[in-house]
Amino acid sequence: MKQQPYHKILAWQEANKFVIEVYRKTELFPKQEMFGITSQLRRAALSIPANIVEGRAKQSQKDFVRYLNIAEGSSKECAFFLEISHSLGFLDEKTYDFLEDIRTRADFLLRKYKQSITSPE
Repeated sequence: MKQQPYHKILAWQEANKFVIEVYRKTELFPKQEMFGITSQLRRAALSIPANIVEGRAKQSQKDFVRYLNIAEGSSKECAFFLEISHSLGFLDEKTYDFLEDIRTRADFLLRKYKQSITSPE
C-alpha cells in the first residue's frame, strides 16, 4: 500500500486502529442490531480518521481545524455507543475497556495535534 501523507499523523494512526477493532468486535453484536447500534458505531468510528484525512486535504488551516473538530465529535459519539453497547451486554468489560482505551488515546492525540497546528510559533 502506498504511503499517504496522513499516515504520519499519530492521531490518524490510532483512529485507524480504533476503526479496525470496532469492526472486529461488532461482528459479534446481535444481527438485529446490524442497522442499529452496529451501523451507528461503525459509521462514527470511520468518521474519525476520515475527517482527519479530508481536513488534511483542505487548503486552509481554518478548514482543517473544522474537520478535526468534527473528528473529535465523532470520537465522543463513539464513547456513547461503546457505553450503551456495554450496558446492553453487547460488549463485555474487557472488550469495552480495550476499545475505550484506543478511542481515548486517539482522542488525546487528536486534541494534541489540533493544538500543535493552531498554536502560535
